[in-house]
Amino acid sequence: MKSIHFTTEATSVSDRVINNGPTLMEILMNKNLWVEMFPCIIGKNIYR
Repeated sequence: MKSIHFTTEATSVSDRVINNGPTLMEILMNKNLWVEMFPCIIGKNIYR
């Protein structure tokens, strides 16, 4: 059952990443690179 005070929202987006494995792992492991890779999700002033 769903409460009247909550709503459900979802999106479905897919894309291709043009990069090699080691570079992609470096981006995913480095929090400063996350800000550059996902600017719409993470604010720049949070981690810098």
